[in-house]
Amino acid sequence: NVEFHLKEGENNLPVHYSGIRPDLFKDEAEVIVTGNYINGVFRAENLQTKCASRYEGDLRTERSYNLKEL
Repeated sequence: NVEFHLKEGENNLPVHYSGIRPDLFKDEAEVIVTGNYINGVFRAENLQTKCASRYEGDLRTERSYNLKEL
């Protein structure tokens, strides 16, 4: 189990993940998570680290995410 916070500017999202952590998972790493947002915590089903230079310009804008409370 791992708990961490995704940070984007002033925004901060708590994340809980149960599973094998990727080798490159560390402080300040860029990650991709999929899962569900439930009761104020993002419950990640998949956790993947990304290489910033490889995916540069691939991120969506903040407005394009549709986070709904379940």
